Amino acid sequence: MAKPVICNHLMGVRFPLGAPHYRSGNALNFTPKYLTINSRFDNFFKMVRSKFIINKMMGLTSMTDREPTVVVVDDSATSISLYRFSLEPLSIKFIGFKTPAEAMPYLQQHQPDLLFLDIIMPGMDGLTFLRRLRELSHQKNTRVIMVTSKDYAQDRSIAKQLGALEFLIKPLRFKEIRDIVTRYINVNPSVNKP
Repeated sequence: MAKPVICNHLMGVRFPLGAPHYRSGNALNFTPKYLTINSRFDNFFKMVRSKFIINKMMGLTSMTDREPTVVVVDDSATSISLYRFSLEPLSIKFIGFKTPAEAMPYLQQHQPDLLFLDIIMPGMDGLTFLRRLRELSHQKNTRVIMVTSKDYAQDRSIAKQLGALEFLIKPLRFKEIRDIVTRYINVNPSVNKP
């Protein structure tokens, strides 16, 4: 099937619908081959819906249709698994890193919608990592949730100065993680996941 040309508007664009014409025995069978939107003043919502449906059929999504990204930086594989399973019912892209050194190359190129950052990690602690992350121009306003097993007032103060939205104490629960994510990200339950 030929793919349509994507335009900034739908006026006069032909979209393939289904099977092409074919011959069966002596008879010529006709099936609708194209949907053409002709009227410039046609119902606006109908046009937007058509474009959305066609993009979905072709596997295209706009920036507003993309899945939100949640990144976790935690040295505990068990904690990363906890986040992954907690967020599985949501329609999000989940990425987990065990060290700040692993996460930095990704975060230099991408801005997640939400970042969970453990404070106590070997090598570089979460607060130092957040300080370095804030030096990147595209990470200045990234939503960050600090997570730790130790509740120190000084850590809370530094995290707040660096723009952390929340300061959570481990152990976290499934519902608590999901509630935090849905508080800061507009996310829907995934239709593909249980």
